[in-house]
Amino acid sequence: MAGGPKGRRNVQPGGYPLRPEVVAHHQRQRILDGAAKVVAARGYREVSVADIVREAAIARARFYENFASKEDCFLNVYDEAAAQILETVAQACSASLESFPERVSAGIAALLQAIEADPAQARAFVVEGPAVGPAINSRFEKLISDFAGLLRSGRGRPGSSELPDTAEETVVGGLYWLLYHAMIEQRPKKISRLRPQLVEFALIPCIGAEAAAAAAR
Repeated sequence: MAGGPKGRRNVQPGGYPLRPEVVAHHQRQRILDGAAKVVAARGYREVSVADIVREAAIARARFYENFASKEDCFLNVYDEAAAQILETVAQACSASLESFPERVSAGIAALLQAIEADPAQARAFVVEGPAVGPAINSRFEKLISDFAGLLRSGRGRPGSSELPDTAEETVVGGLYWLLYHAMIEQRPKKISRLRPQLVEFALIPCIGAEAAAAAAR
């Protein structure tokens, strides 16, 4: 009967049934959110599909309708986090019409704010990504390349110096590992306090140590 339990499945509070694609999207997002939380709490290698299913409060069959394995699920967590953070940083950089050092500072501030806004996703992304092993390598390389492209956009502007072709990749890689170790050690407690250190680190090859230190302040 339409008024029975079956008729009430997937119904919004207003009484209108949800479209199947909307239900599927929310189920998938619950799984990704659950995976990020449990991986951040326990570590990628210690987590099983059963742990993800339990955290997401979803049937095991629903998990396998969306993902082939724990690794497949985590790689989707990684891809989603990478896309979101890259977009956030890119928008912050493009919104700043000031000097190159100020755009770098704005981008790093936005990065740190994004990490503080969703610490579970950030920890899963930054700290647990390397635990996946070779499957993450191409994604990690793309991540470094994408962020290096943002930094490279300032090359050739007044005040920038001549840099070797791989300088930005080296800087971004260094920024990544500074964040990695800060999150592992949980120091500082508020990750946004790293902004001056990261800004100075990023700018030294571009504008020199003295100007980088001034910009970081």
